[in-house]
Amino acid sequence: MYRILRKVKRHEPLTLKERQLLLNMTEHLVAFPNSCWKYFFEYYAQDLALYYHIFLPLFACDPDVVYDWLLRNPSLLNQLMNSGLTQKDYPPALADYLRYTFGPEITPQDVSPLIDYYQETLESGALPAPRTKPPVFKYEKNNPYKEAGLKNHFERLGRYSFVSRIQSYRYLSGGRAVTDRFEVFSDDTLSGIFSNKEKSIYYYVYLTEANLTRAKNACHLLNRVFYGK
Repeated sequence: MYRILRKVKRHEPLTLKERQLLLNMTEHLVAFPNSCWKYFFEYYAQDLALYYHIFLPLFACDPDVVYDWLLRNPSLLNQLMNSGLTQKDYPPALADYLRYTFGPEITPQDVSPLIDYYQETLESGALPAPRTKPPVFKYEKNNPYKEAGLKNHFERLGRYSFVSRIQSYRYLSGGRAVTDRFEVFSDDTLSGIFSNKEKSIYYYVYLTEANLTRAKNACHLLNRVFYGK
């Protein structure tokens, strides 16, 4: 592993096997955060993001987890819009991350993509129901590391509890897409486009229930928080 990390600091190419070993190690470390993880994050995160399209979280939590928590608790979302949320409102599982990221209070400006979505869809109904099982990820050749960044992207999508399964489908012909986006494919499925530095990949996002209005809301939410549109 030290040989791989030396290559990272030198910005040298990694083989597929080296990349897999590195990702397995980082996934293990972030699941059990401690002072070693913080050192690893501070020393390697920027190099991994810039040169290998690997994005490390400091916590086993991120804004998408916070957004899903608030969407599943409308009373807290309303409170946030009216007066903000303080530390007494933080759930134990998210408390360290929320204190580190937002301090003693979360304001609407702190989660503006979510607030924008909520205000725009207030009259049009809810999102699909929360799933009861972990999300399923399906990759080409069952290899999540084949396309740089795709695993991170799918796992980020999987943090939204209305997502039941995500499956890569095909590559876009003619090179990379002009913009990445989500679109409604059917009453229980969204289509998505993910692009890394080399190519664009078309994939499906399967929802937890068949309801066209809720599928449209889910599509609008994901476009807001992923792409600001």
